Amino acid sequence: MLTHSTRADSIWGVIDLIPSTKTTFPDYRTKTMVHSDSGSCMIIPREGDTLRLYQSLNDRDVIDPATGRADMNRCGPEKLLEVRRRPMISASKLIFRILYLAILLPK
Repeated sequence: MLTHSTRADSIWGVIDLIPSTKTTFPDYRTKTMVHSDSGSCMIIPREGDTLRLYQSLNDRDVIDPATGRADMNRCGPEKLLEVRRRPMISASKLIFRILYLAILLPK
């Protein structure tokens, strides 16, 4: 369990979603790993038209600069969506409707 005093090596969020027909993100129906300045994102196609995104949250998103530790107040669903809305690949967008959000914390 992650506590306020625990230093995490990585924190990932999970978003289950339905992509919009306006999505310009290439090849989103195949397993895809994207690394960018916004962090890493793994896209896994699921049943029907749904996708599962595993989105990494980097230090500047979750680490409290004063303590150098993960701050649970900085890594909730709102932060996950904020990070996911940052551009991954220039000139492409992954537009979606959210089905489910979760934050995965290291043990």
